[in-house]
Amino acid sequence: NFYFSRGGHIWKKIIGRSQHASLFPRWYAMIADLVWLLCILYIVLHEVQKIAAHAKATGIHGIIFRYFKLWNVIDWISVFWGLVLVIFFVVGSAMQDEMNVALRAVGALDPSETEFREMVLEYIAAAERNAGQVRWFRLFLAGYPLVILFRLFKSFHAQPRLSVVTRTMLTSLVDLIHFAIIFFTVFFAFAVSGGLIFGSHTKNFVTLPRALTTCFRIMLGDIDFVELEEVGILEASAWLWLFILCVGLVLLNMILAIIMGKYATAQEQVGRGKPLWEEARQLVQKVQDQRTGKRLKDKVVLEALVRLTLYRSTSFRNF
Repeated sequence: NFYFSRGGHIWKKIIGRSQHASLFPRWYAMIADLVWLLCILYIVLHEVQKIAAHAKATGIHGIIFRYFKLWNVIDWISVFWGLVLVIFFVVGSAMQDEMNVALRAVGALDPSETEFREMVLEYIAAAERNAGQVRWFRLFLAGYPLVILFRLFKSFHAQPRLSVVTRTMLTSLVDLIHFAIIFFTVFFAFAVSGGLIFGSHTKNFVTLPRALTTCFRIMLGDIDFVELEEVGILEASAWLWLFILCVGLVLLNMILAIIMGKYATAQEQVGRGKPLWEEARQLVQKVQDQRTGKRLKDKVVLEALVRLTLYRSTSFRNF
């Protein structure tokens, strides 16, 4: 990769990429992938059953307005993301086989033969295509744990003490969206200003995306002032002082103030909920009581309530 600055500087960087010749060097290496695939299928089956239940109870209206809530949408995002990963895996396996076939063909030829150069070029082309596909596969694979993280927040939301974080995020979302308009306007202005000042002397401000990334790092305290002062000590100091005061000290702390205010409100709403270990103890005790017959299962109680409701409604109509 080459980076060209406005002042004529050229920076070069060679990025090496690699890929495996075989995705599963041992047969037992695919066990984890099979378990993951079964988990995805279980989520699909569970969500389809919920959709069918809503459709049976309230029709399309229930599916649209009752089923498609935030947490169910996150479940389907995880499913479709997993489907994309499966597609990447299948395509990558085919491209990997193509690369290995080309490599074996090169190894079977003598370097003095006329076809050797053509086969080498064919192998290089296959390797480059495979490397590009592996790069995108790794990017999507890196995003999958973040999707799983949101599914974990769904589980956290069910426990009062753990739901404080999710409640804080949901209640502060509106305020953060409005504040983000101001924040990113100021942040973008400083990034453009930094690009105009330092873009001709440092590669960290050569392009707008690099300038935005560098400003974010400076906001968090990662400052390379020696590199900035190559432009001039006065220009670098003035820009850095203004950026730290406006973004690092004022706007960033306002974000924290918004979140902490909503966090205190969420704690008041939750109140003195039961700790996680207390709920776990009660769950274990509940299972033991159900096994010994001291307590009925929830499914049995629910079915009895449904029958009682139907009986009362029928008796009322007969009356």
